[in-house]
Amino acid sequence: MTTLITGGGSATGVALAKLLKAAGHDVLFASRSGQRIPEGFAHVKLDWSDPATFGALFSTGRDIQYVYLLLAGVWDPLPQVKPFIDLAVEKGVKRIVLLSASGKETERGPASIGLGQVHTYLHDKGVDYVALRPTWFSENFLRGDVHNIKADSELQSIHPKGRVPFIAVQDIAEAAFDAITNVDALPSRETTLIGPELVTYDEVVGVCMGMPFPISFNSFSFTSHRYHL
Repeated sequence: MTTLITGGGSATGVALAKLLKAAGHDVLFASRSGQRIPEGFAHVKLDWSDPATFGALFSTGRDIQYVYLLLAGVWDPLPQVKPFIDLAVEKGVKRIVLLSASGKETERGPASIGLGQVHTYLHDKGVDYVALRPTWFSENFLRGDVHNIKADSELQSIHPKGRVPFIAVQDIAEAAFDAITNVDALPSRETTLIGPELVTYDEVVGVCMGMPFPISFNSFSFTSHRYHL
């Protein structure tokens, strides 16, 4: 019984793989480059833009029963992932665990867009699936925000006073582990994952006061945020 983890060596994928391995489950990573795959795990090529790579995933001699589906960076993923889902069901995959996101665009239904269309397709096709919908990753401070922190000694956001339930990668991985090994432990098949506390960015800066350089918080408008993107 094997779990296929797409998205290569993503933070949540690697954390999930370690949990599964510790519990005695076989894991197979799938990615385009094979980079960042942790030592001790097998890997097979997967390129969402090349459906010819889909078949090889199920020709490794492994009994793939679960798929952890990560579609980061693909704005309109359904056209690319639909043939993969169809093939996975055809090959006997038992459950698909989709790492989605919180927000209106991931709501299931006829008006869905982006990842929400993947939710809708899985549901309408009758696939046994779980959609995990985490809020903002706390680790983003070490990735997406680190440039501004290093360059300008400031943390930037369009939310001046809003409280955010930041969630850690390990917590998301543990929810994915439950979705594979003990799905009844989850409150629903479309679970919103939140962190233990609601915090403002000012409070985050307060936690960082022990850093070797000062950090301030800068709030900017949604319009300027879109221009920056």
